[in-house]
Amino acid sequence: MKGITFNAEMIRALADGRKTQTRRPIKDMIEQPDPDCYFDAENKGERWNWWYPDNRMKLPQVSCPYGKVGDRLFVQEEFVDAHGVSNGYHDCYFRDSFPLHWDAENTCHGEEVTLTGEEYEWTPAKEMPEELSRYTIEIVDIRVERVQDIGEDDAIAEGIIVVSGNDGDIYKAPNYPNGCTYGFAKNAFSTFWDSIYRETEYAWKHNGYVRAIEFRKVEK
Repeated sequence: MKGITFNAEMIRALADGRKTQTRRPIKDMIEQPDPDCYFDAENKGERWNWWYPDNRMKLPQVSCPYGKVGDRLFVQEEFVDAHGVSNGYHDCYFRDSFPLHWDAENTCHGEEVTLTGEEYEWTPAKEMPEELSRYTIEIVDIRVERVQDIGEDDAIAEGIIVVSGNDGDIYKAPNYPNGCTYGFAKNAFSTFWDSIYRETEYAWKHNGYVRAIEFRKVEK
C-alpha cells in the first residue's frame, strides 16, 4: 500500500472527521498545449495527460504518485517509536498529541508536568512504515485544478476550522487556531497552504496546479 503524509493539524482534522480532501502540488506538471485542452486520467488510471476537445490524447503522460480512485493509502505522520516497531503503534508518540499536561496530583513526584513535544527527536512523516500507521484512507475522486480554484465547501473539507456565531460562520486556519479569523473558508485555506509552501514555487500567489484528492477514512 502507498503512503500519504499529513502534518499534525491535518491528523487532528482527519481524526475529528473534518478532513475529507487534500491538495498536493503537481511537481512534474506538463505545460498546457492549447487553451481548450483539459487534463485527465487515461481510463481512470494512474497515468494523466492533456486531452484535446475531441478527446485525442496529447503525450507525454505523468503518473499520480497516490494512485487512482478506489486505491487505499496508509497515512504517515511524525512519530517517536518508543520501544520498537515490533510492539506496534501503542508504544509510539504522535505529534498531534502534543502538548501534553499532567496536574500535580497525577504525577508520581507531585509536580505538574507539561511536554511540548520538543523533548523528543521526531521521525519525519515520510519515514513512517505502514505497520505504525493509525489511519487508512480510500480515494473516492481525483481531479487536477489550480490551487486558487478551491471553493468554500472544498476548503472546509480540507479541514478548515469553522466557528459558528450569531452573525454567521467564521473560519480559521487549522495551524493558527488562536490566530486570525476569516469571513471565507478559502482565505483561511490560503493561509494554511502558505504556511507549508510560502517560500516555494507552489506558494498560493503562483496559483499552480494541484491534485485535489477526495477520500474517505477506512476503519482499520
